[in-house]
Amino acid sequence: DYAMKINKNITFKSAYITDLFVELELVDQGRIYKIDIDGKPDIYYTGISIKNSEVGYSAFEVNILLYRQICSNGLISPIFNKNFRRIHIGRKVEDEEYWNEDLIAENRYLINELNNLVHSAFDENNINKILEKLSEYSKQPIPSSIKFIDASKKVLGLSEQEKDMIWQNLESKTRFGFINAITQTAQYFTKIENKKPSERLRLEELAGELLFKEQYWRDIESEMLKKEDKTKTIEEFV
Repeated sequence: DYAMKINKNITFKSAYITDLFVELELVDQGRIYKIDIDGKPDIYYTGISIKNSEVGYSAFEVNILLYRQICSNGLISPIFNKNFRRIHIGRKVEDEEYWNEDLIAENRYLINELNNLVHSAFDENNINKILEKLSEYSKQPIPSSIKFIDASKKVLGLSEQEKDMIWQNLESKTRFGFINAITQTAQYFTKIENKKPSERLRLEELAGELLFKEQYWRDIESEMLKKEDKTKTIEEFV
């Protein structure tokens, strides 16, 4: 409600309630952002991702959602310096505790923090940081070999099916292309016959982590060095 109150262009991209979690993705299609990819404009919308679980699947989180127009891919990135994450303590709250002054004060604090985060998620400085990183990654090649494919599967915890689909969805042999192949693969889990919102969410969050966690790329390189040399290329693999 608060997001829609401050931004009338907000619409739902997705909303799920499962046995494990509740998740909302809200997108602002009133503002567009562009980066240059190989001389062509790549258009994005921004939004927020909200996730919560009361059975231990995840904490309560609010993150930035970047929505790519050309393919409807979603990428989830933490809000810079303002990551909001609360773990449920798992304790039963008695009726009289709802009126406890300390609990009321804490709830007010959390609501205020949440409202601040909604503002931060639509802050152009935060959005531009993500777009600048995507633009930078469009100029950084990835190895064109099966060693990279196998190493990325192990380091990123991908299934065999996900690995195959990511390389089939690869639009360019760059870090940018690799990240977008992951978010494109995530959409497979939104189809009626394959609907698995937890898997889609995991891949969208993984794509966001790959933007700012250089350690992933170093770990993939290290894993490649352990493999026997193979000459098979990505084209041959696909």
